[in-house]
Amino acid sequence: MTRIIKIIETKENVPTIQVNNKFIHSKYFPQKDAKTFIDNNAFIYKGKQHMLSYGIGFGYHAKELLRRVDKNCKVYIFDVDEEIFNIGNELNLFEDIKKDNRVELFIGYSKDFMDKFYEKLQLIDDMLVYNPSIEVLPKNMERFKVALKTFSISRTGMSSFRELAQQNYESNIKESSQSIKTFYEKNKFNDKPVIIVSSGPSLDYNVKYLSDFKGEVQIFAAGSALKTLINNEITPDMICIIDAHEIIANQVKGYENLDVPLCFLNTASREAVEIYKGPKYIFYNEPHEENIVIDTGKSVATAILDIAIKGGANPIIFIGQDLAFLNNRTHAKAYSKVHNLDITVPINKEYEKVQGVNGELLDTNITLLYFKTWIENKISEYPNINFINCSNGAKIKGTTYMELEEAYRLIKNNLVLK
Repeated sequence: MTRIIKIIETKENVPTIQVNNKFIHSKYFPQKDAKTFIDNNAFIYKGKQHMLSYGIGFGYHAKELLRRVDKNCKVYIFDVDEEIFNIGNELNLFEDIKKDNRVELFIGYSKDFMDKFYEKLQLIDDMLVYNPSIEVLPKNMERFKVALKTFSISRTGMSSFRELAQQNYESNIKESSQSIKTFYEKNKFNDKPVIIVSSGPSLDYNVKYLSDFKGEVQIFAAGSALKTLINNEITPDMICIIDAHEIIANQVKGYENLDVPLCFLNTASREAVEIYKGPKYIFYNEPHEENIVIDTGKSVATAILDIAIKGGANPIIFIGQDLAFLNNRTHAKAYSKVHNLDITVPINKEYEKVQGVNGELLDTNITLLYFKTWIENKISEYPNINFINCSNGAKIKGTTYMELEEAYRLIKNNLVLK
């Protein structure tokens, strides 16, 4: 269905735009409202080195944003609505934006657009979402629209999350923990193999082979995978948590007295950190006095990847890192008990698609695709490290896929992995 688009002059003598009876900007004062919008979202861009904004409309809020961000801040503006952008471009409304060397514009839906979107998301903690641009998207952009609206809705709880993270930080720095630097000093794995255990659905299949590796590798586990490992009589060499919420304490309940290092983000669940009695090591994802910054990538598995890389691990092996849904499940079975969540994939719902390790197309979602891109970009930075994917989900660029038994044979025989 063709959209009905109207250009209307306003009381500020600048144009506004109406799409199917919905205004993208104020009918009367688009510039004034843009200032208010940007002022109300100062917490997103203030003091940041990178800024991502979705939705350009006629550019009024983008111009206000550029007046307020730091002079060295890079601003990435995305909008799939090429039709609206072209109208604004014909009206010469974007000249100042295009001339600003801090700005990168990404307009029009394509694979490259999505790749860049995932790439830039990795640089920021929060993004500026201009909801009116989402509301007027054409029908063929419905899936992208839903994904953006979901992100926008989730932002309503971010202020309370920031408060929770601050409370966790204040509690965690009082704990009798050591630094991540000390963890590296006590646990030498330079040029040694490390297996990163995530809680994807294929972990239930592969975990039975992990016991063969004990003594041959270091096993670094996401807290969400700990129950699956212990249920299979496998004790990891390190556990990692980054999530701030109280329920994360369930990941270590019952295993509080393990003599296994717990590496945790400074804002991670204070309840989990408090109850754990084993050795504890705190790390930060921003510059700190100890000068070792762990790039968390916004998930525990990606944080573990950076910990392994910074410790010089080689090769690095993934299991349970599916980045897709398998057997109608989102996670390994034990995940549902730990987090009190249904891990069944809802039916009658459209999903993104990703190529699996066996060439098939698998269902996934925008969040998992973001993590996939993050991992692939991180891998590309370290061509001298061998990355092996022993998960059964999505193909991960830069890794060699093989069954876990084959990886064990290579490691056991000290064969060169390529």
